[in-house]
Amino acid sequence: SNEAWRMRRKNVDYFQSYYDKLIRWAAQGRLNRNSKNGSLLTDKQSYWVGDQISVQAILQVPDSNAVVPPVIPLDVVLPNGELLSIELQNDSNAPRPGTYSGAVPASREGDYRLRLTVPNRAGETLTHQVNVRMPDLEKQRPERNDAGLAELAEKSRGRYFIGSEISVLVNDAPDSLSRLIVPQDQESILPGATDKNFRRKLMTWLMIFLTFILASQWTIRRLNKLA
Repeated sequence: SNEAWRMRRKNVDYFQSYYDKLIRWAAQGRLNRNSKNGSLLTDKQSYWVGDQISVQAILQVPDSNAVVPPVIPLDVVLPNGELLSIELQNDSNAPRPGTYSGAVPASREGDYRLRLTVPNRAGETLTHQVNVRMPDLEKQRPERNDAGLAELAEKSRGRYFIGSEISVLVNDAPDSLSRLIVPQDQESILPGATDKNFRRKLMTWLMIFLTFILASQWTIRRLNKLA
């Protein structure tokens, strides 16, 4: 609050105590997330769907000559509750030994909870949480992407018009616009789909076969005076 300074009117010690406790409370989240044996970090706190979540783990190594494992497992709790396990690779080029890095694909929207069990420290776990949101491309880039639209039109055998070019073309020759649209008929075969023509023919021949069997049975019974 902007009026926290009014505590100084009562007592300066109240004011000092308030800010000391406020700073400790603000740092408490950071202290709880990490420990003296290591820390689990990401390059950002918020990501877009489709990004790669860059994860870095820095573990405490007793001395520079200690042998560190080449990979360590990282558990990722996805927004839908599923558990994803990935491996963090040891970064031998890092200035500090015990540094591991990896990436988690942000494939869906929601909160991702990262959990890392510290090797040789039974029961000690480092945690971190990030948020993944759907990208809002219209707000990120409100201007028209002429280069991208022209490339899309070229790959689809079309033509991209900018501004009033289309109106000039229509005024000169009203039927020329339809000629620019190249027919792109495509026949797709769906595996497992029912062929109606084959099914109709099959049912017809089955009906003829059953009729023949019944007629033959009746004829044989009549000839043998059984019917």
